[in-house]
Amino acid sequence: MNEKPIVIIQTGHMRTGTTLLVNLLYGFMNPNDEIKCLWEIHHDIQSFQDKCNIYKSHCLNIEGFMQQHQEKYNVFFVCTERDDKTISEKYKKMHNVLIFDYNEILETESYTTEQIIENTYNKLRGFLPISVSLDKETCKTRIEKMNETYKEIENKDFSHLNEFFQLHGKHRNRDT
Repeated sequence: MNEKPIVIIQTGHMRTGTTLLVNLLYGFMNPNDEIKCLWEIHHDIQSFQDKCNIYKSHCLNIEGFMQQHQEKYNVFFVCTERDDKTISEKYKKMHNVLIFDYNEILETESYTTEQIIENTYNKLRGFLPISVSLDKETCKTRIEKMNETYKEIENKDFSHLNEFFQLHGKHRNRDT
């Protein structure tokens, strides 16, 4: 039997930790790859046989993505929420939707990167097919590199974009 390729679409409202979560996903599965974005449901998905296909989006039309892509792909959604920026209740009941609260991926003095990686790993391992390999060490390395890159661009204007990590200048701690 020929299994459909797996596609993971990481989505959530802006300012809910989507950039960090998508980098965690890439760190676990495709640590050396630049983030691919899928801004509209009708955009083409490229399939790579040897990798899990991961896309970042802010489009919250999960039903639309399913209708557009489920015939060719086994589609999973890994979403973020923060305060009143939530995912529709109808999607939360779907077997292929996993939700992370912003605080689950927010590093604090008492909640370390290692704990974030462990929590994320455990939730993903219980959600994704066992055929999807997850590597905590490559994830940690990617997040460390992402944080180093952010230090280099943090004072640049928001219009500055590091495409590999999808990080903008002044990305963190913005008022809007």
